[in-house]
Amino acid sequence: MNLKSASSFIYSSMIMILLVPGTLERIIRFFHAPYSPIMTRLMMICLFFMTILIIVINKKKSVKLQYVVIGMLLLISILEMSKISSQPISWRISGYILLIILVILLIFKRNFDMISENAVFYAVVLFALGNAIIGLIQYFTGYTIVANSNMLDGSTIRLNADMWLFGHTGSLRAFGLFSSGMAFGAVMVLAFSVVLTENIGLSNRMRRFLLIFFSIAVMASLTKNIYVLYIMVIILNHSSRGFKKMVFFIGVILQFLTGIFALMIQSSPYFQSSFFGTFKIRYTGLTYFQNYYDNTWFTSLFGNGFQYDGSYKNFTALALDNQMWALFYEGGLVLIFIVYFLLYKVAFKYDNSHTALINILVAFGIFGISNNFLTFFLGVAVL
Repeated sequence: MNLKSASSFIYSSMIMILLVPGTLERIIRFFHAPYSPIMTRLMMICLFFMTILIIVINKKKSVKLQYVVIGMLLLISILEMSKISSQPISWRISGYILLIILVILLIFKRNFDMISENAVFYAVVLFALGNAIIGLIQYFTGYTIVANSNMLDGSTIRLNADMWLFGHTGSLRAFGLFSSGMAFGAVMVLAFSVVLTENIGLSNRMRRFLLIFFSIAVMASLTKNIYVLYIMVIILNHSSRGFKKMVFFIGVILQFLTGIFALMIQSSPYFQSSFFGTFKIRYTGLTYFQNYYDNTWFTSLFGNGFQYDGSYKNFTALALDNQMWALFYEGGLVLIFIVYFLLYKVAFKYDNSHTALINILVAFGIFGISNNFLTFFLGVAVL
């Protein structure tokens, strides 16, 4: 492995670890080693400077002014979110490090000659493979394996209702070294998409084995949203560019509309069965937060700092699981514009020929209807 491949593998591995907050801590504790939050910050700093190094040694770099404007908007947004919520700006910088890196790469139009694409994809597959093995052991044995797993939300790692043949109430979901079956499943679908679509030098036998293995891991996540994502990736792999654009925009529109009609959806007789239990709770949470925060023209633009606001936890255990509305209460219309504009550009306008990653980004719209999992999609966009 040459220096280019090694650095690309390390760079991608760090992105994979940052896809789900708290993963580095769980990896370190898995090996029974002491962990300190400074380790995550050091990884973020290392990732940032590796990004700068990629740009500096790129002889063909050029500046894209539209992304400079986006970068300035993001800076203003971070400052205003911190000011409104009276939270340290360092929280926002660390929370949006992948978004910051994405903007920097787009400003200078990353040249893929500086990155070994195969090394990037091998990092994705190997990281997912290790987690899949742990996850399947968890699912089949009922043993959590991960240290301090008792600190995780029980509903994210255990099934709270029967699900056909895959699990019954109380079944342990496969969650690997992540915080939930959903996070685990999303990474499995990403790896599945890479193996399905990209030519990374695998033999046909190994490719078939990995596709089956990651598919089983997806099923073991016991998460309906992940099943939808998995099916979408397969369909999108055989779809035209125009169809993918339509799916993306339909998803974005539905994210908005489901928030507008959240109360109606929550009380609809079609969603009263236990099968839709988690779906109903999501919209109960959405209506709660719509009443919890007071909206002025300023907070509509720059949000209420929801993501790091712990005050509401004194009153409710509900979560805000709609990507657009979570972003609205976090950073307002400005942050929504930045995120959705960039994801659209990377998926459809940027010089990106990797169908595996594009298909995941296209699914962002539909997946975000009942999920708040921005870091995962930002990480995919950076890859």
